[in-house]
Order: sequence, then structure tokens, then C-alpha cells
Amino acid sequence: MEGKLERRKIVKDYSDYDSQTYAPMSREGVFLDRGSEQYNVKSYHLSTYQGLLELEASLPDFVTQPRIQAPKPKSSGKGGFVKRKQRRQRELEEVANAIELAKRPPEPEKPLKFLVKVEKPIPRPPTPSVQVPSQVRNASLLCPFTISSAFSVMSFHCGLD
Repeated sequence: MEGKLERRKIVKDYSDYDSQTYAPMSREGVFLDRGSEQYNVKSYHLSTYQGLLELEASLPDFVTQPRIQAPKPKSSGKGGFVKRKQRRQRELEEVANAIELAKRPPEPEKPLKFLVKVEKPIPRPPTPSVQVPSQVRNASLLCPFTISSAFSVMSFHCGLD
């Protein structure tokens, strides 16, 4: 069927580097950089060896021979050992910083921005409690009932009623 439309397969287009997705204009024969040859620089200094030598001779020394110094290590001691000179220098810096801090006037304390008085709720009254009676007291209160119930059981069994 020639007239049937197919849906574009985007994943297939991007996975195939020969597809028109990559460089679409050049696939149709249009090259965007066709007239770029006119912008090339044609110089005697760049195209011949003698010209390059002249260019190099015209440059200052700091361009052709850079002077790079490696940074010195802060502590050249072994195993964390600090030399006396470096230790004294650090102590002097600490003292100077302490003096500088002492010279500054103390900063006033800033008031709190969101100061809100929180009212405390009224304390709850103590929870009432019941005194637990002791075992001796319980026994003395139950004693008359125990005796009367024993008499009634005996009278019932013996037929004293």
C-alpha cells in the first residue's frame, strides 16, 4: 500500500546516526559552511617557518619563558612536628587576634525580635486519693460476719431452726 501513512519512529531515528535527525541540512545537500573559506586568515607569519621565528622573536621573555615558583609548604616538619619559628609565629598571631578582640567594644545584645510572653496555665489540683485499709483492720471488721455466718450454717445443718 503506497498511500498509507506511517507514524514516525523517534527512538529509531535517534538510535541511527545515519538518519536525517543528525545533520539534516547536509543530508539534503546543503552545507552551511560553504562560504567560510573567505574568513580564513592568510598571513606570512603563520604560513612560513621564517614568519613564525619573527613572531616568536617579537614576543616578550615572560611569554616564552614563564617563571613559575612552586608554593612553599606551610609545615615542612615530619610527623606533625612544627618548627620553633613557625610555632612562635602562630602564637604571636593568636595574641594579636586576642588583643584586637579586646580593643573592640563589646557588641550590645540585640533584643529578641519575636518576644512573646507565654502565660502558664493554672496548675491542676492534686488528685484525691483513697487510703488503703490495712489487712489487720479488714480482718477485725469481717470477724463478726464470719462468726454469724458460721452459726447460721451450723444451725441449718443441725436443724436448730
